[in-house]
Amino acid sequence: MLHIFRSKKFARRTLYAILILIIPAFVLWGAGSISKRPGIIGTIGKQKIRENDFVKSLSGVKIQLLLTYANYDVFRNILRNRPLMNRMAWDRLVFLNSSRTNEHKVTNRDVLSYLSQHPLFQKNGAFDQWTYYYIIRNTLGMEPRNFEELVRENLEVNAVQNLLYRKINIPDEELKEYYHTLNDKYDISYILIDKEQFTASAEPSEEEASEYYETNLLKFQIPAKIDIEYIEIPYANITEKKEVTSKINELHTQLEKYPTTFEETAENHGVRYHKTGPISVDDLIPGTKFSKKVHDIAFSMAKEEVSPPVVSGEGEGTAYVLRKLDAFPPGLPGFEEVREAVVEKLRDAQKMKLAAEKAGIIYRDIAGKTLSLRKAAEELDQEVQTAEGVSLGGYIDNVGQARDIIERLGGASAGDIMAPLTTPKGMVITRIDVISPAEEEKFEEQREIIREQVMMDQRKRVLQKWLAGKAPEIKLERSLDTL
Repeated sequence: MLHIFRSKKFARRTLYAILILIIPAFVLWGAGSISKRPGIIGTIGKQKIRENDFVKSLSGVKIQLLLTYANYDVFRNILRNRPLMNRMAWDRLVFLNSSRTNEHKVTNRDVLSYLSQHPLFQKNGAFDQWTYYYIIRNTLGMEPRNFEELVRENLEVNAVQNLLYRKINIPDEELKEYYHTLNDKYDISYILIDKEQFTASAEPSEEEASEYYETNLLKFQIPAKIDIEYIEIPYANITEKKEVTSKINELHTQLEKYPTTFEETAENHGVRYHKTGPISVDDLIPGTKFSKKVHDIAFSMAKEEVSPPVVSGEGEGTAYVLRKLDAFPPGLPGFEEVREAVVEKLRDAQKMKLAAEKAGIIYRDIAGKTLSLRKAAEELDQEVQTAEGVSLGGYIDNVGQARDIIERLGGASAGDIMAPLTTPKGMVITRIDVISPAEEEKFEEQREIIREQVMMDQRKRVLQKWLAGKAPEIKLERSLDTL
């Protein structure tokens, strides 16, 4: 027990923050059918992972997120994504197993130093014991002893990751290449080999459909939904905004005292009232102009909670107060319920395969100079389409987000024709017409920001490669998506 840390005599230390990297994209460990042996999640090396180990690791991830993200809304939104949380918990167990195999020891002093100097537990520049206890017991629902042991494990995981990071070396040439990837602009010409021009060669069999469903359960998961009610007051200018802000604050005070009177309050004050019905996180809130702030608050509230006033927009906008009426957990429909959707996805995969084969033939002829892009378009009964000034964050008509295409253009020259690329609508063959390089002078201004971005990308790749290398030692007996 870290009794020294909980003592009132614990001395003030110099402030620093050690942040554990949260990986946005995790290795998708394969899994067979749900195990008939209750309590066993899988094995890592010789270690059997039971349900209580997994639940404990989820708690460790929750702590890691809380200590990493200062934005509480971000913290709560990640907690809502159970499949992501499950993958993080499993990967944490893989790192922890390696840490203990290689005896990466974390002492009591290491834990004390980390926690006492973390900004979350400080007040006026010093560790505050009341804040520490309040956050652990009220936000995390834990006792200090359990919390500190999970932090110890997180630091052990961090030690393994830091050893892997030592291999990273980022030369200036790579920074400059990344700078140009971010900022260069392109004029391109392209043709789309639309998958809908093709017909699936055969109907998927029952066995194929069932197998596809079992191996792609996450694609058919019904997302979590919420039902909310809200009051809104629009404003058209800065003067109205001040009046509306005052009004929404007044209504919020009343609604916090009497949360079930939203509709009645709206009617009494002549403002708009709406009730959404069940909506998922991917839906826009009906009746509102899209506001990420409003959306994030709606999905992070607890059931029956009343939100603080939300004022969205500068010179023109809307003020809101929301209340979550209900929350519906995610679910997984049975095969019979989604049979038609499964069959349609398999048909779609067949169409895409045929489109890819056709695109390969066209590209081979273009590369061999027996066919031009214009002639290929004519044979497809279309015109060559163009896009000017396209950058990494841009959008291309009939293609979608430009990122996948732009990331492949590094090192290419004007006039080059790129190999076919898969898009949601089919296959795209692209020709570079004009390259407008980013200004070299601005590279120095952005060097350190770019270095941080490249370092983060390199760390992700290093960790993912390491996790992939561990795959032969790992066996999952239950699907992480259904835990």
